[in-house]
Amino acid sequence: EQLRAGMESIGFLVTDIVHALPESTRQGAFDTVFCGGGMARDPLLQFQADLLQQPLIRYRLREVTARGVARRLAEALQWNDFGRQGTKPSRRFEPASSPFASIRLIERWHQVLEQILAR
Repeated sequence: EQLRAGMESIGFLVTDIVHALPESTRQGAFDTVFCGGGMARDPLLQFQADLLQQPLIRYRLREVTARGVARRLAEALQWNDFGRQGTKPSRRFEPASSPFASIRLIERWHQVLEQILAR
């Protein structure tokens, strides 16, 4: 139960961060990609897709962030052929719960946080 609670708290925190982004940033900008760490776990990514109510993609390459930084650096140095092969998605996670269920979970998460912070 403790492991599950920890993993779900990661999902709620990521959801709070995504919802804190300006709407213009979120609109259409997301082909949301997750990699590494806890996001290597299918149950966490499914939970995240349910909370965000949008598809999520996990790539085979686990360190997509490092690759992205290297690619930006290569572009700045005009090494235009660096990293053009791209990566292939290993799995796509579609929301499996209703938007209403996700909203209820997120509301409950915020209620619990408020109770903890009020102590």
